[in-house]
Amino acid sequence: MQEFEQRRVRPVISDGIAAETGRAFREQGEAVKAEEKGKVTLQKKADRMGLKVNRNDPRFEQRVEATADLAEWLARPEGKETT
Repeated sequence: MQEFEQRRVRPVISDGIAAETGRAFREQGEAVKAEEKGKVTLQKKADRMGLKVNRNDPRFEQRVEATADLAEWLARPEGKETT
């Protein structure tokens, strides 16, 4: 019976190109996930500030960060400068 199972299911033999393509797909998928995670974090930050910006806006990150910087600057006591 064991011999039958060994003949029935053969191991997958892959060439180097298929392995390299699979690795590239995994890396691209991880990069997309990381980018999406960053956008989710920024979206939460925008929501806390009451900022309505579409995540697909090409300047999404820039707008959220600029608004956060402005809010921080406005919250400083008068005459207090930080370097």
